[in-house]
Amino acid sequence: MIYFSFSRRLETFQLNADASFGNERVVVTGENGAGKTTLLRLIAGLEAPDQGYLKFFGQTWFDSSQKLTVPAHCRKAAYVFSNAALLPWLSVADNMLIGLSSNERKNISAAIQKTICALKLEPLMIKRSCQLSAGETQRVTLARALLSRPRMLLLDEPFSAQSPKMRDYLQQWLVQLHERLQFPMIMVTHNNDEAKAVGQRHWHMSNGGLINPFPTRVTHTTGALYE
Repeated sequence: MIYFSFSRRLETFQLNADASFGNERVVVTGENGAGKTTLLRLIAGLEAPDQGYLKFFGQTWFDSSQKLTVPAHCRKAAYVFSNAALLPWLSVADNMLIGLSSNERKNISAAIQKTICALKLEPLMIKRSCQLSAGETQRVTLARALLSRPRMLLLDEPFSAQSPKMRDYLQQWLVQLHERLQFPMIMVTHNNDEAKAVGQRHWHMSNGGLINPFPTRVTHTTGALYE
């Protein structure tokens, strides 16, 4: 299980979050500026809470009382930003596989091909990332996140630039992937239909407060996707 209870003072309000979840698809909704993105950044380790704790399957990632903070790169929580960005001087293939060694690419070659196919990226692989549409960029960014073999997936409006047809397809694909691999996932969305299609649990944020973070069943994993 993942447990967290922390606070962070923001410009206009204080974020207070207290929840637990396991290998589930959690969706987070709320108005703009409610604290949704900050919540993801705190879990990923891109920002630090002012106080509190965060525990990931028995490992302490943050504890203000112990002055303990595990850096983001050690948490291996893949974060897909709402404004997806790629390195414009690299090809789509190089962007997607960035950070993976030659051996790692060989070890997950089958997963790489499956991901390329599933995310409809085959025609894009030799293009420069600067030639992509916003929707294509989102899909490449999602592929890169998955192929980094994360222990948790954090998604901030990952399908916002997709066509309605592609968005529906990606929602179904993500649910099927999760049901097969079983990993912790939090997805921020402003789309209520998407929240219903993807989420197993629904949290709502308002003025920095987390609503409906009910406990869930215990599931056990410390592994990575595609391991």
